[in-house]
Amino acid sequence: MKFSVHILTASIVFFTLFGTDLFSGCSSKKKVDDVINDENHRNIVVVNQTKQVINEAFIEVGEGMQIENSFVKNPDEKSFSIEISDDYSKYSEFKVVLVDNYKVVYEKVLSDVPEKGLTEAVVTEKDQVDKSEDWWTTIEKFINSTK
Repeated sequence: MKFSVHILTASIVFFTLFGTDLFSGCSSKKKVDDVINDENHRNIVVVNQTKQVINEAFIEVGEGMQIENSFVKNPDEKSFSIEISDDYSKYSEFKVVLVDNYKVVYEKVLSDVPEKGLTEAVVTEKDQVDKSEDWWTTIEKFINSTK
């Protein structure tokens, strides 16, 4: 009886600690596979490598015109897809804009984006637009990164 209680307790602890990560990875993998297999539409996959939580994401074209239906609020994953409608087929250059939880803006310009298929935009800390920060934001970022 004691042995089965220990096994049950260990199983609960294991799935509490590791189960959510295992299952959440499966669901997001399916979403990415659906986008990769969709070659009939123009998709931009945004990969967030800024080490910050992103609050807003959108895509601009031309002279700063935001693409309709490209706004994403609080994307949960490290990567997400935005479909570009056929209305923008004459454009081949797009700008991916991310705004993190400190209101820091990151921009990545993509040129020669094909009319159909998948284009990946990897946004890193180097893509930060305004490098100057106030001292409080710098301290806050440092404290939150050490947690």
